[in-house]
Amino acid sequence: MGINVGPAGLTMDDKLMNLVFGWFVVYNDGVLVTEEDIHWSKVRRGDIKVLDIKWKDRIWTISGKSAYLQFKRGSVPFSTSGVCYDVNCEERCIGYYEGNQKVVYRVNNRTGKMMPEVQDPNDRGNRPN
Repeated sequence: MGINVGPAGLTMDDKLMNLVFGWFVVYNDGVLVTEEDIHWSKVRRGDIKVLDIKWKDRIWTISGKSAYLQFKRGSVPFSTSGVCYDVNCEERCIGYYEGNQKVVYRVNNRTGKMMPEVQDPNDRGNRPN
């Protein structure tokens, strides 16, 4: 596993230390996968022990849920020449479903600021900026 908690505190292996930005999953059997290893569509979501998102030295963790999610929000610079530029990642997000609500942890990719958000399907239009 990539993370261990012991008498010295939290320790992680090189694979996880080298992940600067992104999500990672620890399965129930202790296997660690990162977004550099596997596409989200290939993650065994029914077998997730923890879903984390890492931004430099910060980690946010979700565990004990039955339905997890992960996505990114991005932008593409406007070009009058029609040249396609790379997509800029604006936010990295992880979350889960709790009943009819979606709980999302949004991490700003430039600042590392995390904003939790609870989305209720009955309350559209109150999404924070």
